Amino acid sequence: MTVVGHELGHPSQLGGLHQLTVDAYGAQHAGPRVPRIGVAFGLIGLHLALDEGWTGVAVRAAHQHLAAHQTEWPRFTAPAAPARLTIAHVVGSPTPEEHARRVRDWAASVWQAWSAKQDRVREWANQTLTDAVRARLRST
Repeated sequence: MTVVGHELGHPSQLGGLHQLTVDAYGAQHAGPRVPRIGVAFGLIGLHLALDEGWTGVAVRAAHQHLAAHQTEWPRFTAPAAPARLTIAHVVGSPTPEEHARRVRDWAASVWQAWSAKQDRVREWANQTLTDAVRARLRST
């Protein structure tokens, strides 16, 4: 079963985790042929989820807010050393609980690979998501 298929097959246990899967994948696949918005969304999503504890629904709301209010997207060059885990780490999880653990481990690995750019991501998040916007988005 695919990673997304497993998540869709267990919506009550894994539905809130799907955004983390999407953002880890987006951040891990940065490159010159990838639209800047995809990498930016992946990185800000990882920051909000892992550093600030946002839910997947709140992160998705942040993406929607940014898409409606941004016209320029920061360019993030992929890290020299890739994350130690990939989506392959998640494939074949025997239970929803194990799947969730593996997604969190993978996402943390991807975010760690971007350690040299994390301050820039945080700065961008703070510039684009004011306290009032954050409060509104987190309440979704």
